[in-house]
Amino acid sequence: MSLRSFQRRFREATGLSPPDWLPAERLDRAKELLETTTLPVERIATACGFGAADTLYQHFRARLGTSPPAWRTRLPAA
Repeated sequence: MSLRSFQRRFREATGLSPPDWLPAERLDRAKELLETTTLPVERIATACGFGAADTLYQHFRARLGTSPPAWRTRLPAA
């Protein structure tokens, strides 16, 4: 399969291009960990493949308009 065909089929299947899909998946996992654990943001960033907390913060701000700690505190108390 050619690269172009792969990219077209990938977009048809996921709604995103491969370069857009991977950060979105990582961000979804980071949100899940923020919602279900008390892990520090630095550990969550590493576990989700962002490499550093700064990168996670950048993606949160760009896509969600907030920070990881603010995302965590917006959750209702259990």
